Amino acid sequence: IKAVMASNSVFNGDIFGLVQQKKLQEDDGGRTNILLFGTSEDDPGHDAAWLTDSIMVLSINQTTKDAYMVSIPRDLEVQYGQACMPGYSGKINVVYGCNYADGENEKGGAEALKTVVSELTGLEIPYYAHVNYSVVRDIVGALGTVTVNIEGSGGAPGVMDSNFDWKCKGDNAYASLATMKKNCPPSGHFIDYPNGPAELDAEHALYLAQARGDIEPTYGLGNSNFDREQNQQKIIVAIKDKALSSGT
Repeated sequence: IKAVMASNSVFNGDIFGLVQQKKLQEDDGGRTNILLFGTSEDDPGHDAAWLTDSIMVLSINQTTKDAYMVSIPRDLEVQYGQACMPGYSGKINVVYGCNYADGENEKGGAEALKTVVSELTGLEIPYYAHVNYSVVRDIVGALGTVTVNIEGSGGAPGVMDSNFDWKCKGDNAYASLATMKKNCPPSGHFIDYPNGPAELDAEHALYLAQARGDIEPTYGLGNSNFDREQNQQKIIVAIKDKALSSGT
């Protein structure tokens, strides 16, 4: 019941609308390809919230029931086909915002990004899903927690990103280290996990999906956006595993 209630906002309708007998559109290889992209327009005060810093393609075979994911680097340079903020070419994460008409044409932005990703990958991509902070919070919140295997890059003993330590300060920007450690045990960092399985609530899953070690101190994210992409994929798999488990 909890999951179905959450799905009303996540899927713009009833999750049971996803359960149908009609097959989704397939390409010549018998696969259904879906563009997933994330923005942060529902995060108050977030600069350039229309940037799609998370982009991936999900490819599904409806007969064999297998699925694959590939992340598209947000810094990949592409041609825009029109004048955008950076000019006529630049990072792929600008394509959506260049076509979404200041938030008035979400579909236009999505279709433009879908076209560019299709050209890059050579895949026919008939569908897309636009994800924001609320979607991640609602889905993981409906599941309770998800379990992700933490693997710090470069031989690091885990993953730590201090960029989100403000969440440990409560409402006090000048909170002491003792307060931060109390709010975010044991070290006072909001994203701080040793290698191995980690059980994440909705908020920690959301911010692990954003972590790329861009602010010191940090470790385990030496590959920056590429590490972030791998963790995003792990979180999606964890959501799938929990949603399909017998206890959920």
